[in-house]
Amino acid sequence: MNITIRTAVLLVAGIGSRLRPLTNGVPKALVPLGRESILQRLIRQLQECGIVRFVLATGYCEDAVRAAVTPLAAAVEYCRNSEYANTQNAVSLAYCAPAIRDEPIIKLDGDLVLDIEILRRVLSVSAPMVVAVDSYRELDQEAMKAEIDENGLIRRFGKSISIAAASAESIGIEVLDGTSNNTVMRRIENLMSQGITDKYYEDVYSELIEDSELAPIALDVAGLGWTEVDTFDDLERARQLVATSIGD
Repeated sequence: MNITIRTAVLLVAGIGSRLRPLTNGVPKALVPLGRESILQRLIRQLQECGIVRFVLATGYCEDAVRAAVTPLAAAVEYCRNSEYANTQNAVSLAYCAPAIRDEPIIKLDGDLVLDIEILRRVLSVSAPMVVAVDSYRELDQEAMKAEIDENGLIRRFGKSISIAAASAESIGIEVLDGTSNNTVMRRIENLMSQGITDKYYEDVYSELIEDSELAPIALDVAGLGWTEVDTFDDLERARQLVATSIGD
């Protein structure tokens, strides 16, 4: 199997309330790291890895996202979740479905700051679905945990997985081929049709794994730098990571 990924989906709909006042008027993906915002850095890194098209799941302060991204040399489509404040991230992902139907994609949380080598590695694996995980990261109850079997396949995802049962933390990056992409989107859309809008996309992945409709491969990026940015402590880690990056 040989899959070429040319499209990235980035989830940038959230408010980022724990970073106020920095997020008064901009989503946390636009919080600056120095010369670039979190989102601008991600887009540049993805371009360096061969991504040419960007689908942004927007919500909070979409106009600010458009203003920040427009000057970049990037082909961008915006898919707005107008109910971003009352729905979970699976819904924001589903709003991107019309723009990416049948297409292989890399999906990223828009608050990630990371070593570009993580992107290179996850994009180099040809499989129906690949998930970047970190087995070195110290886990807590709030971490999005993954349970991985002896063959490197993910059995389930969830914050509710006990720390003892968890194998690694899922970092918020997945590559899906066209079939897996469609499978995920159909399930989320079905849930939405039932009025179920409070699930993380990882919850949906877990349901599909249980139903034998997905078989994600775990790609361990332990030892490479990354952080999600939810708090001011996270932001400080992110800025330190950027300051110490070489050739990026």
